[in-house]
Parts: sequence; structure tokens; C-alpha cells
Amino acid sequence: MVETTDAKGWTVSNEIGDIDSGDTHNFNPAKSCIVAVRPDIVVLGESSVCEEAGEPAPLEFEVEFWEKDLFGFPAGFCGLGGLGSPGPGRHAGTHCVNDGNGDDFIGSAQINYSTQELEAALPNVGDEQIESITLDPCPGQICGNGGGPWNLGDYTFTWRVTRLPNALVNLGSLLHEAMQKSGARSELEAITTGLRSLRAPSLRKVKPKTDKLPPKR
Repeated sequence: MVETTDAKGWTVSNEIGDIDSGDTHNFNPAKSCIVAVRPDIVVLGESSVCEEAGEPAPLEFEVEFWEKDLFGFPAGFCGLGGLGSPGPGRHAGTHCVNDGNGDDFIGSAQINYSTQELEAALPNVGDEQIESITLDPCPGQICGNGGGPWNLGDYTFTWRVTRLPNALVNLGSLLHEAMQKSGARSELEAITTGLRSLRAPSLRKVKPKTDKLPPKR
């Protein structure tokens, strides 16, 4: 199973079976949005459709792969325990990737795009950038040094970023969100904090790829 997490929530795919060495699974791009997912409960690859207005930069998301086992309820999936609908403007998955009964962690990756980086890579409306990254099977630890996953195969995740036309945004709501994230006590303090955090873009270690959105082993 594949889970993506962004600033407004998370999505998770249903179980993807029969993935062996060299296999590739392609998600439907029209139903596999990672950032700017339409609010509500969605399934990655089936109903995670993008908001038409997109999402303003900077962008960031995390992706995780898990291998489901045959036990658990129901049959290797875990429910959300009455979590209910996500809050306004947010999204969530119908279930979670780890049922706590022995599911195997495969790997994860964190992807970050600064505003400057996106403007340099995608200067025109309609421009696209396709990138891939090999997931880290042992984040925060040394593989094989106790507690590491059993499955240490190389899995690759590929995504696409598209530049959309500029859209009108509610500056007040953006400042309110920035105040919550930064702990600022006023809108001016939030703006000042944001300006101080600006930095030159740094290159990520990713490999360009031409395939469409596949996790690959």
C-alpha cells in the first residue's frame, strides 16, 4: 500500500497486489493527486482528484510504502476507529497503511519544493517536471542494526508537478494558517518570520524519469 501525506491531510491506496522484482504499478494521473487533493475522504489512485486551483508554493509531501499481511481486521486493513470526516478544506484516507499486527514497513521519502525552486523549474503555465526517488527503508537508523524491516528491496516512487495558472487567494486565511504554524502573535510577525525563513533552493538527490507516477521495485 502507498500513503502520501501533505499539509492538508493524507491519502492511502488500496492494496496493490502481485508486485515482484522489476514490476511497475501505474496510478491513474486523473485520480492520484498528492498535493491539492479535493477535500473529503479519498483513496489514492481511485478518488484522490486534484483541486482545480492547485496549491500555492512551497510544496511538500511524504510518501510511505507498506506491505500488508494476511491477518488483521479486515484481512490486513485497518479502520480509522470513528475518525469521521476530515475538517474543512482537508482530506483523509478510508483506512491506514499499518494495522499494528505485523505489517512490514518498506520505505519512505520526504519531498520538499521551495517557491524559488518551482519558479526556476516551471517558469510557464503548463510546464511539467517529473522526478523519481528511491525510498529509504531505514529512516533514522542503520539497516540491519536491529529493528530494521525484513524487506529491503529498492522501491522507487515517481511523481509529476504541473504549473497551473495563477489564482486569487484569500490572503487572510493564508496569514492565519502561517500564524498557526509559526506561533506568531500577529500577521506582521507571521510575514516577518516567513521572510526570514527564505533561503536559496538546494538540489534534492532525485533521478529524472519519464514514466507516469509508478512505484517500482
